[in-house]
This record gives sequence, C-alpha cells and structure tokens, in this order.
Amino acid sequence: MNGLTREDMLRELELLPVWKLRQPLPEPVPAATAEVALQASNAPSLPVPSEHAVETAAVLEAQLEIAAASAWSKPVRALLSDDARYMFLMQPALPDEAAALLLQNMLRAMRMTCRTETQNTVDEIFAQHTPKLIICFGSETAETLLQETHTMAEWRSQQPHSFRDTPLVVTFSPEHLLQHHQDKALAWQDLCLAMQLMQTL
Repeated sequence: MNGLTREDMLRELELLPVWKLRQPLPEPVPAATAEVALQASNAPSLPVPSEHAVETAAVLEAQLEIAAASAWSKPVRALLSDDARYMFLMQPALPDEAAALLLQNMLRAMRMTCRTETQNTVDEIFAQHTPKLIICFGSETAETLLQETHTMAEWRSQQPHSFRDTPLVVTFSPEHLLQHHQDKALAWQDLCLAMQLMQTL
C-alpha cells in the first residue's frame, strides 16, 4: 500500500475522476460588506417615476390651476351688508322680479339691508371686500368659490364651509325656492345658522 500514489488511493475508493473547477473561486467577501449587500437585497425596491409620469403629473397640476383660475374668472353677483360683515353671493342677476322680491324678503327677515351691489369676478370682489361671513345662494355659486361639486344636500350637511379663512354658508337660491316652496324652511335654517355664526366672529 505504501507504493500507492494519491491517484491510486482515490481510484480504490472510487472517488475518481477528481472534479476540477473550471474557474477559480471568488475571493471571500468581508463580513461587513456581505451584511450591507444582504440588507440591500432584502430592501424593497422603490419605483422610479418615469419621465412620462412626471410630465403627466405636471400637466394635471397645470390643468387644475387653469380650471381654478377659469372658475374664479366667472362673474358672480355680490351684495354687501350695511356693516360690511355679511356678503351674499349668487349667480348674475336675471330679470326675474319674483326672485328679486323673495331675496329682499329673505334679507328683511334677517333684519339686513345691503349698501353695495357688484357683479365681478371672485378675485376682484374679494380684492375689494373682506366680509366676516359669506352666504352663497345656490350650489353653482358655491362650486365657483370652493372648486368642489356637491349636491345641495351635501353642501348643507357639511355646514359651515370656509373660503380663504372666511366662514361660508350655502343655501338655496331664490329662483330655486320659487319652484320648490317646501325648501323655504330649510333655507331659513341656513340663514339662522349664518346669524348664529356671526355672533361668534
């Protein structure tokens, strides 16, 4: 046995042929480096926004700004109370004597008289006047100011609202009340809420 070579011994043990690596083994990686690599491999990969996604977001933001500017450039009718604390906003006046009379009756019920009436854009109106409280007649007027779309029931269920840090109450327009007499009681509730809010300002 002493004359056996290493290859003879391996052949006797049926361990031949000897497997040889075609390429050398990589050098061992330091433990600290291996740990950092492992953490990196387990960390969730964050999606990188594509250039198209970034451009789309920028376009949407620009469209929202244009929509807001366009809405605020629409003319609205504004009445300012004698003490300049209340501002009543509505759609531009129509030649409807019955609606005008109902509006006067609503203001009279609030013991309110108005000294200023203007028809202008939202930005121009509020550049000249700073009321303590705003009352919007009609959901369309509220949508113009707040850039939100709701039904009147939704507007009323979330009272009061706020426009540029000014409390805002939404109620039915006189034109609507002429067609839906059953809503007059609800409109009076809204006006009473506005007068209660004014007492806290």
